[in-house]
Amino acid sequence: MYYAKLDNTESLSNKGLYHVEKASVEELPKLVELLNSIPEFSGGSFTVEKRKHGMEKGVARSYYIERDGIFVSSASTTAENSSSAMIVAVCTHPDYKKKGYATECMTKLCLDVLQEGKELCLFYDNPEAGRIYKNIGFKDIGYWMMYKF
Repeated sequence: MYYAKLDNTESLSNKGLYHVEKASVEELPKLVELLNSIPEFSGGSFTVEKRKHGMEKGVARSYYIERDGIFVSSASTTAENSSSAMIVAVCTHPDYKKKGYATECMTKLCLDVLQEGKELCLFYDNPEAGRIYKNIGFKDIGYWMMYKF
């Protein structure tokens, strides 16, 4: 997997992000429904309880775009601390791809986290996702291998 980081807002613009919202605890069922609908995330263990725990502890947040009453795209953080945050669960519902929604969610999330003085990092192995991240300004800084058992 590629390991990438973003530590400045030089390549980010907040124009056109008015429809990207920060998720509250009340909206977690819709977020979890989206995450569980993503084929690449099959086998994941997305639950409202886990998401709620991270939000309440201040170590996670999520941003989303909603269309026709459903969440169609989102991006989240985890492992937030005073100096950094890890981006996770960037996705777009299959019926809404290629509209720039993931880029918009990521941009709003990155702007907010960076404005708090934190750096961002993420892992990716999907070339399509890698293009989104690089367009936002992420730089590859290493490689990692993850083993699931």
